[in-house]
Amino acid sequence: MNQLNMGLDIGYGQVKAYLEHPDNKIIKIFFPRIFAEAQGEAWKELRSADIYGIDGDRYILGEEALNYHKSIKTSDARDYVLHNSYWACFGKVLVDGGIYTGNNEPIRIKRLVTGIAPGHFDRQIIRDMKHKIRNGVEITWNNHFIKFSAEKVIILPQGAGTFFEAILTDDGTQIEPGTDKLLHGILDFGHRTIDYVLFDGKEFISDPHGLSEDSGVHVILNKLLEYTKNHYGYKGQNTEKFRPVLWGEKFLCKGQLIDLSGPLKNLAGKHIRQIEQDAKKRWETQLDDMYKIILCGGGAHLFSMIPDFLNENKTQIIIPADPGFSNATGFFRFAKMQERLEFLKSGKLKSDY
Repeated sequence: MNQLNMGLDIGYGQVKAYLEHPDNKIIKIFFPRIFAEAQGEAWKELRSADIYGIDGDRYILGEEALNYHKSIKTSDARDYVLHNSYWACFGKVLVDGGIYTGNNEPIRIKRLVTGIAPGHFDRQIIRDMKHKIRNGVEITWNNHFIKFSAEKVIILPQGAGTFFEAILTDDGTQIEPGTDKLLHGILDFGHRTIDYVLFDGKEFISDPHGLSEDSGVHVILNKLLEYTKNHYGYKGQNTEKFRPVLWGEKFLCKGQLIDLSGPLKNLAGKHIRQIEQDAKKRWETQLDDMYKIILCGGGAHLFSMIPDFLNENKTQIIIPADPGFSNATGFFRFAKMQERLEFLKSGKLKSDY
C-alpha cells in the first residue's frame, strides 16, 4: 500500500485526518488527543480497552481514555510532536481508517502532509519528525504489530491547511485561479493556542509572534469548569467533559442536566473580544489588504456569538463548513496538488491524470 495521500492534523486538543482509502473513498478521522497510560496496577482495569504500545509505553487513546480518568496524561510541551503519544495517535488513525487490515505488512504512505503551530515551527523538530516517519514507526495495537512510514513528508505551519482548503479542490486543482496570489489571513482558534498566519502568493509570511500561547478553547473550558464548581458544587476535574457544551449540549452534574448556554455566551464573548483586539493589533496594517480572513479551528463556531467581530472587515471573513477539520482537509488537498504536479512533470497528459 504505497499510493496513499494523507492530510494529518494532530493538535493539542484533537486529532484530525483526511485521507484516501485504497478503494478511492475519502475518509475523515477525528478523536480527542487524550491518552491514558496502561501501566502498573491500572493495567488490570484496562484490559478491555484498545491498547496502543510504542517503545514500552502503552496508551488508551481518544474518547475511550475518558473512562480511565486516573490514568490520563497530558502533553502540552512544544515538542509534543516528538513524544510517543503523537506516533501512537498516528497509528490509531490507520486503524480507525481501515488502512491497517490486520496483517503484518508494512504500511507505506506516499505523501504525508502535516503541520506545526507557527511559533513552534522549529527546524530541528521538523528534521526529527521527518527522520522518524521516513525511517518507519513501529507500534502495537492490542495483539497486532503495525509498522508504518511515509515516502514524502511535508510539514507546514498550522493554518496553511486552511489556506489550501480555500483555494484547492480534493483533486488538487485550483477553485478560482488567481486568488492564490492574493493576501489571506488565517485565524486558527485551536485548543491551546491561537495562530495568526498570513499567506501572500502561496508564501507563508513567517512571524515569530504569530502564535498566542495558552489562549485557545481550553481557556473557555477551564472557566466553565470553574463556574460549575462555584455555582453547582461540581467536583470533577476533566475539562474535556465540557466540550459538548460548546456545541449547545447540556452538562450532566449530580444527575441533573444543566443548561450552561448563558455562562458560555458570556465567557466566550469576553474571550473573543480579546481575540479581536489581538487580531487588530497584529494585523493593523494588513487587514484592509486581505482578500479573505478565514476563521478556523475547533473554536471557530464560537465567533458567531459576536456578530460584529472585526466589523470593519466583515465582508472579507469566511468560516469553512467544517472549521475544525479545515487544516487536515487542506493538507490533503496540498498532497493531491503535489501528486498532480508530479504527473504533469512526468509528461502525462492532463486527461491521463
